[in-house]
Amino acid sequence: MTDKHDRVEVVLGDLGNAQVKWTAAGSYLFNARLIAQNDVNLFENEMGLFTEFYNNYKDVPQYAVDRLSEGIVACDTVSAILKAGKNVYEQEEQDNVHAFKNLY
Repeated sequence: MTDKHDRVEVVLGDLGNAQVKWTAAGSYLFNARLIAQNDVNLFENEMGLFTEFYNNYKDVPQYAVDRLSEGIVACDTVSAILKAGKNVYEQEEQDNVHAFKNLY
């Protein structure tokens, strides 16, 4: 059987790893948003024969930027929650709260 302290360390490590991955996901979305803002543009004067379709699609780049912005906020939020949870768990472990409350 594993020591209870070892299990806590594994949980803390898992929380930390998950937090890092959510932070990285937010960074990827941030980079994608930069590309969408700077490199994905529709200009009516460049549409040529497809000018009549321009009005249907001219808002697509901004729509993509808006959805990517929402994704960045969501990733940052999840990352912050995981970090806060890990910090609380670490502090409680340090203070031996879990043992006092007979949580494990």
